[in-house]
Amino acid sequence: MLQIAVLPILKDNYVFIGNIGSLAFVVDPGDGDSVLDHVSKYGLSVGWVLVTHHHADHTSGISQIKKRFSDAQVIVPLSEKDLLPCWDSLAVDEIYLCGTHVKVLELHGHTLGHVGYFFTEEKLLFCGDVLFSAGCGRVFEGTHLQMFESIEKIASLPGDTTIYCAHEYTRDNLRFAMSIEPENIAIKNYWNSIKGHRYSTIPTTLEQEKNINPFLRIKEYQKNQFPELTEAEIFAILRKRKDSFQC
Repeated sequence: MLQIAVLPILKDNYVFIGNIGSLAFVVDPGDGDSVLDHVSKYGLSVGWVLVTHHHADHTSGISQIKKRFSDAQVIVPLSEKDLLPCWDSLAVDEIYLCGTHVKVLELHGHTLGHVGYFFTEEKLLFCGDVLFSAGCGRVFEGTHLQMFESIEKIASLPGDTTIYCAHEYTRDNLRFAMSIEPENIAIKNYWNSIKGHRYSTIPTTLEQEKNINPFLRIKEYQKNQFPELTEAEIFAILRKRKDSFQC
């Protein structure tokens, strides 16, 4: 059975370590010490490192992991390979690891080459900085249209998909969501359930996000507030509002 450990690192990042038995993979290791401490504690051997995008808070621990596990394959986005140090890295459309099939999804917008990793049988998605609980990532290198199309791609996955986002931004995102939909009971209820606690809200599910995440509720806004605009235009308006929103 596939097990996933969620490790908080740096200020608000997560690194994920999955394993079946003693064989493990790591997603977005922004800190090598945390990964090596975990795998040593549980007697795991790292066979793969999955990278969603080139930002340092997702990649800084890779060299340290490769020193310990020299045979580990580093999977990176094809169009960002030149932005990353050479670890004999691979860029692929799909992979098999720990005995399971993983589809590499192009999720551009946050960066030009950003990808996600969808475990098709287990229905798990590691989406980096594209989708967060109750929010989405900033558009740094791509366009708002690219980010919208990436979010739509995630929205098309099965509703019971478990989503592993790479940052703990949920509370701030919910404040923004409540400003957009002050009468949304699902958002209010979730806010009330977590506002007094500091525990992790990751993973989340696609089903939950469709109820609380403004960037997955564009169709509702188009129907009720912006019938004259396209969904992509509404997405861009919301993302720009979020950029300047003061929590």
